[in-house]
Amino acid sequence: MKKTFTYIAMIAIAGTVLVGCRSAQPVQTQAQPSVEDQIREMEAQRRLLEAQTDLRLAQQEADLRLAQGREVRSTLIWVPCMQYGTGLSDDMMFGVGIGDGGQRTQANALLAANRVAVADIASRFIGVLQTSMEEYMNQGHTQSGRRIDQTEIEAMARNVGESVINRQAQVVCREIAVDRNNMYIGHVAIAVPLRETVNEVQQELERAGLRFDRERFRNQMINDIEGQNRQRREEIEALDAARRR
Repeated sequence: MKKTFTYIAMIAIAGTVLVGCRSAQPVQTQAQPSVEDQIREMEAQRRLLEAQTDLRLAQQEADLRLAQGREVRSTLIWVPCMQYGTGLSDDMMFGVGIGDGGQRTQANALLAANRVAVADIASRFIGVLQTSMEEYMNQGHTQSGRRIDQTEIEAMARNVGESVINRQAQVVCREIAVDRNNMYIGHVAIAVPLRETVNEVQQELERAGLRFDRERFRNQMINDIEGQNRQRREEIEALDAARRR
């Protein structure tokens, strides 16, 4: 009986030592994100959700315009430099750009915003240019004695339109903002004279060998884009009036 108690005691002591050794081993745990990291992640998720919501609403309104053929409320929102779009003549194309993401230098922030502003105007201008070219191509106008196909029309409109808009663009506003991470965000507004731009586009197309009725082509371009400019100006002025109330 005494031996049995001795064995039990030894086993108990050995078990205690073993548990003690195991508990002494370091426990590996994953590093928890700091409160600041969690806040940044939540803010990024919030911005992403807002951007997705804005995009969805804009698409729904575009679908309504196509499906019902009626006017709907503007999807524009007021941003810095937009005030320079008020009071412009129909002959002036206007675009606003916000730099995509924070930049380490002010120069890079303004450069990024300038690209967006130019693209804002170019996308609308190129659409009208392509439509005008398609209409004249359908009437038998050719380049170097042959018919231009749809792919060539699209490529020529994009290349000529972008290059001319870039040359004619005039910066009318530059503003810099600083985000919570001390990065720079640029805001730029540009204006592009319509008639000078259309004249230069005509010259570029003629140098490329395109034959067309200059007067009819020019009038169609100017009339269509003046209508766009007028609508854009009215939307900006309505936003300006609403924010002043």
